[in-house]
Amino acid sequence: MMTCKMKSTSCCCSLQTTAKIIGIVDMLANVTIGVLHSSRIVVNGPFDVTIAIAVFAFILAIFSILLIYGAQCRRRHIVMSWLIVQLLERCFVAVFIAVGLVRNSLGVIPIVFILFVIILAFYLWWAVCCFYFELKNEERADLNRCDSLSGQPVGYDENADVF
Repeated sequence: MMTCKMKSTSCCCSLQTTAKIIGIVDMLANVTIGVLHSSRIVVNGPFDVTIAIAVFAFILAIFSILLIYGAQCRRRHIVMSWLIVQLLERCFVAVFIAVGLVRNSLGVIPIVFILFVIILAFYLWWAVCCFYFELKNEERADLNRCDSLSGQPVGYDENADVF
């Protein structure tokens, strides 16, 4: 069983508040990227890469909205969808940047900045992942809680059919 030791982030917010803030900032960033690339399509004509980036940014914005909703309603499965999509996106971006660094000889400052952004992105992902584990542990505790009168787990029905 994997557990998370983080109960609050470095800014002393709860994990739920942190997940909401990350969702809002991520949504705004993705909508901005999508709008900028969409306007570039209108001005310069359609390019396959520009269209793909705009569509991908809007898809990521939708998953950010799902993260905000999942954090507000404390639904771990909705939070999990954001975690999966963001992990895939961050790995893809890391590989894309690594290939770009090999192809273009960049200076030390851009490489350090890019590494800082990647580390920050994975830290934010880990904060949302800890929120997911918090929700999972709460759900598990709710299932293991016993009714004080019958001694049976909550949701236990004596008349239910057993297969």
